[in-house]
Amino acid sequence: MEGVPVEIKEFLRKKALGLREAIPLEERVEKSRRIEERLLALTPYHEAATLHFYLSTRSEVMTEGMVRASLSGGKRVVVPVVDPSRKAIELSEIRDYDRELTSGYRGIPEPVPSARRPVSLEQLDLMVLPVVAFDPRGYRVGYGAGFYDRLLGGIQGKRP
Repeated sequence: MEGVPVEIKEFLRKKALGLREAIPLEERVEKSRRIEERLLALTPYHEAATLHFYLSTRSEVMTEGMVRASLSGGKRVVVPVVDPSRKAIELSEIRDYDRELTSGYRGIPEPVPSARRPVSLEQLDLMVLPVVAFDPRGYRVGYGAGFYDRLLGGIQGKRP
């Protein structure tokens, strides 16, 4: 949302989060299932060998099923590790959803230190990112901390 005043971004972010958090759990589970079904049917998903998934928390689209399906399908799965001191995201491969994850920054699941396998952004074929809303041009609006903005740097604004 380039050029939009910060106050307006914050208002829109809070409004979108409020609407999302009001979705009943049963409905969120069903919507997440449908999103997963659509993702797993996409050609870019099938062509991707290395995928990044955010690990869901709170009212976000639930990604656990997507991650598990990707792991069982032989895909290389990469997840974020937040380094709050640097305000940065590092990328790490996981191989076992049940054994390699623990509660991390703000309760978000992330790999335990002994299971971290660094991966570079350039190695990713496909990324599934958390989103609060989209602006009118289809650009992602996140939570406002800028972690993914810093990770993606110059490539974020490039669209096919």
